[in-house]
Amino acid sequence: MENQKNSHIKWAITISMLIAASFLIYMSFIYNLPHMYDYLGPAVNINAQQKDLYTSLASYDRESQYPFIQSDIDNVFYVIEPNKDVELFDYNYGNFSKVKNVKKMELTVDCHGQKIPVTMSYITRNGKTIGYGNFVSLSSKNMYSYAFFKLCNAPKNYDGSADFLLFVDFNSENVFCFKKQYSMIFEVNSKTKKVSKVLNPNDQAISIKTGKPRDDFFIVDDDIINSYDNQILFVSSRNYKQSSEFYGADVFSKKDRNTPSSLIASKVVDEFVRQDKDEIIYLQKSKNHQSGSFCLMSKTKNNSKNTVLRTFDGDFKENYIRCGDFLIDKATMTLYDLVENTESVLMGISINDIKCFAVSPDKTKIIFAENLNNQVQRIVFYDLNIKRFKSIERYDAFLGDFINLSFVNNDIVSYVKPSKSPNTPFCNFIISWDKVFSTIP
Repeated sequence: MENQKNSHIKWAITISMLIAASFLIYMSFIYNLPHMYDYLGPAVNINAQQKDLYTSLASYDRESQYPFIQSDIDNVFYVIEPNKDVELFDYNYGNFSKVKNVKKMELTVDCHGQKIPVTMSYITRNGKTIGYGNFVSLSSKNMYSYAFFKLCNAPKNYDGSADFLLFVDFNSENVFCFKKQYSMIFEVNSKTKKVSKVLNPNDQAISIKTGKPRDDFFIVDDDIINSYDNQILFVSSRNYKQSSEFYGADVFSKKDRNTPSSLIASKVVDEFVRQDKDEIIYLQKSKNHQSGSFCLMSKTKNNSKNTVLRTFDGDFKENYIRCGDFLIDKATMTLYDLVENTESVLMGISINDIKCFAVSPDKTKIIFAENLNNQVQRIVFYDLNIKRFKSIERYDAFLGDFINLSFVNNDIVSYVKPSKSPNTPFCNFIISWDKVFSTIP
């Protein structure tokens, strides 16, 4: 027990040193949830007398000190703990079990002069490799005290000598988020363990605010990485002055570390960029952007032709919300598939404050997380085939910024909700879609 207590103290000290002030305030809020939720508001669409019905819907509902985070391989999750290798888990019928035959790779990564040691835990299934590693340091001499690493296959026909790409996220506030944004990229030769920079760091400007290299020189997220085909795509704000959350960016492509970057598009409105067949797809300000409109654009991979696929009226930030490959017009509740360039109106539903949403792999289901009035939260399950929905309204429906709302597969939804214990602040909640529609009136 004493060792366990010391371990908790050590982790608390580590977190306090690493996480930004806003994040600490938020986490203290999370730890106080048990006191705030002594009375849990009834679920509006569930019989108030059946207080345990919400949890009975779940195939997995357990509290933990660290959340299970969904990976890029179906039914595989990972767990990050301080000063430990990342662990991988299989999810199967309501249970998590450690993945067998996880491989390890010891790497040293030069991040702007700081040589960061990291142990990557990785697996390969059906030809797809995915791996994760994390770095934590209390030394004030280091430029970076935290780094998260992601390993994946290099694009096909990659011209370099590497078989893997390595991405780095230095934002400790995203440590438990399953959708991360990366600001550095390397290539890795798994035989020699050689790690090489893909971009020239000498081109990276220094941030006036932090004194560190600007983290908007290279921007990709997990969705962009998963769309890689035969080249690397990334977004960069290198040509824009830092002034707000998203102040302008351009899209670039790159074959490998030995070839220069090529400009694909300028003045994009979001980090959305995808490779689809022979096209690169992105969102760009319309030429007449005084009207506030923007366009879904495509460009052939040889950069020979630009095509306007669709024009959207209104301001991107104010009137729309994007998650992954999908965009929602909040006023009309129209769902746009940006890759397929299709649309579907969500009938009979209005959502005023969408926190996030996720669409099933087969594109037949959508789930929303919404903030209602009086601190009430709502989870909405919408069937796109039958145009019907079920919803759950509670004070503890999901866990703020760490909801990690996603589909494990076409019929299983995963997200994180608050715990009742300050020692285990996360509660992984996995629920069957069919059970929701058969149980909730």
